[in-house]
Amino acid sequence: MREPAAPFLACAPAHHPWHRRLFVAPVTDAAEIDALARSEARDFQARWPGEAVAGERAILDGWYRSRHGQSVLAGVTGQLWRHLTGLARHAMPAHDVRHAVVLVPAASVLLAHDERIAGSTRAGVLAALLHDQGRWAEARLHGHPTEGVLHARLGFLLAREVLRDTEIPRRLQDAILHAVLVHTSGAGADSPALTRLAVAADMTQLHGPEFALRLVHHLSLPPAPTCFVDESPGTSVVDRFDHFLCQRRDLMFPSLVDARERGLALLWALGEHLSGAAAWEARPMAAQRIRSALLDQALRRHRLWLQTVELDTVDPRVWVERLLDAPFACDSAQLKAAVVEKAMRVPADRRRRLAEALALATSQRDALAADWRARLGTAAAHYASEDDRFMAHIAHRLRDALAGRARATPATAVVPVAEHA
Repeated sequence: MREPAAPFLACAPAHHPWHRRLFVAPVTDAAEIDALARSEARDFQARWPGEAVAGERAILDGWYRSRHGQSVLAGVTGQLWRHLTGLARHAMPAHDVRHAVVLVPAASVLLAHDERIAGSTRAGVLAALLHDQGRWAEARLHGHPTEGVLHARLGFLLAREVLRDTEIPRRLQDAILHAVLVHTSGAGADSPALTRLAVAADMTQLHGPEFALRLVHHLSLPPAPTCFVDESPGTSVVDRFDHFLCQRRDLMFPSLVDARERGLALLWALGEHLSGAAAWEARPMAAQRIRSALLDQALRRHRLWLQTVELDTVDPRVWVERLLDAPFACDSAQLKAAVVEKAMRVPADRRRRLAEALALATSQRDALAADWRARLGTAAAHYASEDDRFMAHIAHRLRDALAGRARATPATAVVPVAEHA
C-alpha cells in the first residue's frame, strides 16, 4: 500500500497511540501488534456485561432522546465522516469508503427504519460507520486481507480511542465497541439489538450488486486471489462468492429476507454467465443451502434480462470501468487498470459473456443506489418528524453520498482524530 503524500494523523493526540502506531509509525512489528490486539480484545470481552438491562436502557434511551444527546451524536457523526473518509486512503480494495463508510451505515439506517428500532439502539449506526477501519490498518500491516478477526480487533482499538474523546455515555460506547469487535465473527438472535443492527447491515453487503462490485474490485489485489475465469481450482470470482454465500447467512431481521433472495439471484446469474453452466448444476452443495422458490423466480428474471439486453459495447474492459465508477469506490486508477488487465485474460470467445455479466451488475448497482437514495430520503423525513436529529442527519449525508454529492476528505489534508477533548 502506498503511503499518503502527507501523514494523515500527524496531529493525532498522544492519547491515541493505536492510531499513531497503525497509521503513522513505520511498520516493523506486525506480529506483536496482532498479539496485542488479540489480548486487548479478550480483556474487553471478558469485562463486557452484555446488553443493558431495563434500568440501564431507560437511562441510555433518555440520554439519546435529550437535546444534549442528539447534539453530541450529530456532531460525532460529522466528525467520524471526516475522520474515516480521510483515513480510508489506506483502504484495501473492496473495503473502501463506499463499502465501509457509505453502504454499511446506509443499510443500518434503513434497517433501523424498517424494523422500527427505537432509542439508544439506533446508535448501532455509529458501529456500522466504524466497523471496517481495522481493514485499513490491516492493509498497512500485511498488505492484504487476513483470515479471521484481526481487522475487527484493530477496528475496536481504533474506535475506542475516537469514542473516548466524545461525550457519549461510556455504557453506550462499550455497546458500540462490542458491535465493532464481533462484526466479523457474527451475531445471532440472542445478541444485543445494537450489535445485531450493525452486524446485519454488514451482512447485507455479501449479496447483490454491491458484492459483485467488491468482488471485481478485489481482483486488483496482488497477488490476485481470484480471476474472472477458473485459472486453477478455487480461484474464480464465482468460487469467491460461493464461499461467502454458504458461510454467512444469519439475517437476524425479517425485513432482510426478500432483499437477500434478490441479491443471491443476481450473484447466481452473474456466476452462471461467467461459468457457462446453470448455477444449481455447477455448484450443487451451495444450491442445497440457499435455493428457494423466491430465489428461482428472481433468477429467471435475471436470465431473461441477460438474454434480451442490447449492450452498447461488448468490451469487458468498458464494463469493468463502469462498474467500478461508483461514488467513493475504487478511486485508484492503478487498481482499476489491474482489474481491466485481468478482464483481458478471458478468452476471446467468453468476453461477450463477461461484458453482459458485468453490465447486469452495473445496471443492478445503479437501480439499488436509486432505491436506497429514495428510502434514505423517506427515513430522513421520518426521523426529522421524531426530532431525531442524529438519524435524520446521517440519513441525509448517506443519501448525498450515494448520489455522489457528499465528498471525502481530500487526500492531502492533515485532519485531527478528534475536534474536542
